[in-house]
Formats: sequence, structure tokens, C-alpha cells
Amino acid sequence: MSTVWQARPLFLVQEVDRFKVIAEPDVDSAALAALPAALQPLWWKGPKVVAIREPKDAEERNKVMFESIKGGRDFGERPEFYLPYEGANALKSLNRAKPLSVFLQKQPGQQAAATELAAKKGADIAQWLYLPVVARQDWVAVLDKQGQIQGFLKGDGF
Repeated sequence: MSTVWQARPLFLVQEVDRFKVIAEPDVDSAALAALPAALQPLWWKGPKVVAIREPKDAEERNKVMFESIKGGRDFGERPEFYLPYEGANALKSLNRAKPLSVFLQKQPGQQAAATELAAKKGADIAQWLYLPVVARQDWVAVLDKQGQIQGFLKGDGF
């Protein structure tokens, strides 16, 4: 496998209060291969946006929690927990999302970019929300009222 493929983000995983960029080295290759076709990342496209399912029971939750504490993979790095980011799964992202105006107050230099994005989408910027994106740089995902990502703005969303 090439170095470019390994470093390239494969998934944008919606965790409780953020999105997390996941690259090939972050996931188990067998778990990745076992994903249904609809969740498989495509090398010629950007990262696949996915949600995470709830653990089946306390045993499964504790197993992941204790493994992640010891330096293992957390839910976001485990493809077996991935779900399509659509419908009710996308709406869950809104539970912790904040109004985009809050981000723009902290990051006024992004106002022009946000206004341009809203104009391109034909949307009312006042209706948008955001969640931070955990990646190499600070970004936020801009969400509409259905939890769909409309774009990204640079800056610390925490």
C-alpha cells in the first residue's frame, strides 16, 4: 500500500461532540475490509462521513473503554461501530452542535469565508451550526438543521 494512501484521511467520524479524521493507520485493516460496500472509503473521493453506533451492551462498552485507556483504539477508530451518516444518525450530531455565530464571535476572521459559503449554498447563515473537527489542524464542520455538512471553516471550535 502506498504512503499517500496510508496518510490520506479515510473517514470523518461523528463522535458525541465533534468529528474526528481517521486515516488508514488508525484502523484495523481486517475491520476496514469487513465494512459493507456503502461504508467502504473510495481512494478517489474525500473522507467518508460516518456515525458511530452505541455499544451493544456494557461489556462491549467497557472493553473499548479499557482498551482505549491503555492506548488502544477508541470507538472512532473501530469500523465495526460505523453507521451511515444520514437520517437520525446525522441528526444526532445536532445534540451538541453550537450556533455558527458562536464560532464566528471567537474567530471573526472567518466571517467572510462563512458568508461566501452561505452564498454558494443559498442558505441563511443564521440557521447553521458547527462542531469541531479533530485533525492535524483546527477546523469546524458547518452543519445545517438536518445535520448535513455544508462545508468547513478554519479555526479552533472548542
